[in-house]
Amino acid sequence: MIKTFLYGEDDSLPLLLKSLLKLRHGQITFQGAWNGTVGEVSDLHAVIEVHNPLLMDLILKNGVLGAAEGYIRGDWSSEHLVELIQILARNRAVLDQINQNVIAQASQFFLKAWYQNRKNSISGSRKNIAEHYDLSNDFFKLFLDPSLMYSSAVFENENMTLEEASDLKKEIICKKLDLKPLDHLVEIGSGWGGFAIYAAQHYGCRVTTITISQAQYDEAVTRVNEAGLAHRIDVQLEDYRLLEG
Repeated sequence: MIKTFLYGEDDSLPLLLKSLLKLRHGQITFQGAWNGTVGEVSDLHAVIEVHNPLLMDLILKNGVLGAAEGYIRGDWSSEHLVELIQILARNRAVLDQINQNVIAQASQFFLKAWYQNRKNSISGSRKNIAEHYDLSNDFFKLFLDPSLMYSSAVFENENMTLEEASDLKKEIICKKLDLKPLDHLVEIGSGWGGFAIYAAQHYGCRVTTITISQAQYDEAVTRVNEAGLAHRIDVQLEDYRLLEG
């Protein structure tokens, strides 16, 4: 009985989901691992293909966020995402009800407690950064360009390489800053030194760049020295909140 209530019988829609999805504006049809329709006939209708019935576990644990995680995981899909979002927007009370089930509330309580334990304090930031950027420089070299720029490469056309797009990003930033040889640029978040090296090489400015990642610091210092720019670039292993000058 409990299993049917939570997961449905055979390919039927779980009774718990039916009770939660009391839509008054719009209609959703489930197909695949679950089959059934909820809501009232209206101008809005969406079809959801359920690929994994264990999607219900995520919804119970994490509410609406769990449903989103299920989509990312491939537990369900839909060719009517716009309509689905419109239906849910018209039924905000239903979303609140899904988030207020006892299991989801307990899960969200512990998740908030976990986040509280990872506050962005000076010591907490070092710990958080270490668990990401200190994985291994070799790991990041597998998928980044040679200068190890981490994000937002600018592709002007489909024929550009990642290296060219990363260089263009650096050039755009330098031009927006209107850098000149007498400028002293402060960069919060060194990455692996790619931007600092580019700015010093192409615009002749001084750069102070800081990071709290030991792995990034070591790599950036090595690259700066190899480029012969130690007289222009000062790499510091420092939290931005402690930066002076």
